[in-house]
Amino acid sequence: LVVAVAAIIGLLMKQSGPTALGESDVLVLTDITNSTGDPVFDGTLKQALAVKLEESPYLNLLPERQVHETLRLMGREANEKVTPEIGQEICHRQGIKAMVTGEIAQLGSNYVITLNAVECQTGKSLARKQVDAASKEEVLGAVGSVAVSLREDLGESLATIERFDAPVEEATTSSLEALKNLQLAEEERDAGREPDSIPFFQRALEIDPDFALAHARLGTVYSNLQEWDKGVYHKSRAYELRERVSERERLYITAHYFSTVTGELGKLVDTYQLFKQTYPRDWTPSNNLASEYNDLGWYHKAVEEAQEAVRVAPDRPLPYGNLATAFMSLGQTEEAKRALDDAFERGIHTASMYSTRFEIAYLESDQAKMDEMLEIMTGEPRESDILILMAQAAASRGRMQEAERLTNRAIEMAVTKGFK
Repeated sequence: LVVAVAAIIGLLMKQSGPTALGESDVLVLTDITNSTGDPVFDGTLKQALAVKLEESPYLNLLPERQVHETLRLMGREANEKVTPEIGQEICHRQGIKAMVTGEIAQLGSNYVITLNAVECQTGKSLARKQVDAASKEEVLGAVGSVAVSLREDLGESLATIERFDAPVEEATTSSLEALKNLQLAEEERDAGREPDSIPFFQRALEIDPDFALAHARLGTVYSNLQEWDKGVYHKSRAYELRERVSERERLYITAHYFSTVTGELGKLVDTYQLFKQTYPRDWTPSNNLASEYNDLGWYHKAVEEAQEAVRVAPDRPLPYGNLATAFMSLGQTEEAKRALDDAFERGIHTASMYSTRFEIAYLESDQAKMDEMLEIMTGEPRESDILILMAQAAASRGRMQEAERLTNRAIEMAVTKGFK
């Protein structure tokens, strides 16, 4: 009886004690130090760890794009490896509470993976976990198990851990090389270079044709580039494999399937609403709803969702583009320009944002701004987009020969770049 009472008291004390992180706290994820000498682990384990931590509705990781932007403000290269020392500086600049560092080392044929969650202001360790993998093939599984253990120590409830705990080999892939290519593809996307991400996604799928997450991401890239048939194929394949991903990615895949493949609007909205409820700090559902509402002509709803996405993720380019498009479609050009200017001031830009700014300049008969957007886009992979807009502008003014010349030039350029 005494032992039982003591155990109950201990449990109650543990449950009532302060948690390591609150729901509003943000984590910086540094690069995993690779002491093995095997380059396949460079960046790959960080990608796997990010998937497992982002699976949690409790934890909140600083987005990679925001990490890159902070590095630029620090006078460093945007793609520089984030060491614990650099992570500490990012924490101080962003006012972030904690960071997660990690290391993989080889002992004989075994691999040792260590994770450490550190409070940035004090340097105090909030949680430290270590796990062994008996072989290279078992490393990803070990990363997944140690990530789950870390989530618990950082204050996440056992209920959500049990609900959101897809094995990392299923949530991503069992192939380190395929995961490495996914990581390289995501780096290109985070830098705003979607066309350049395609070869890496394709390579990942050559290695693992059942890599659901790679299918989903590549399908989105193709849709954003208006390669509709390819987008439909990869989104359909991802939907077939949706049981092999985390809950966050399953919602993402399902919504894209209803949007692009079946066109079931009711199911699409329901899926995104569930996405928002499950992961309230994720900008994706609000941003994608804004895009859908823009396509449907429901511009007031698009503004609301895009503004929510910007609030949640002020470092991401797509919400600004959707917000500007909605405002422009409502005839509120000043608000549209303000949305784009906010993005440009943050160093955020995409081809579609420049195209939207070109359209606004055309509506305002601002030839200087039109020329500026053309100059910026010249030589870019999606230069053909702005040429098409120039052709449309010429045609609307009755300059048909100029419109024909620009259209032919755009077609030739698009085909040369592989954008049919």
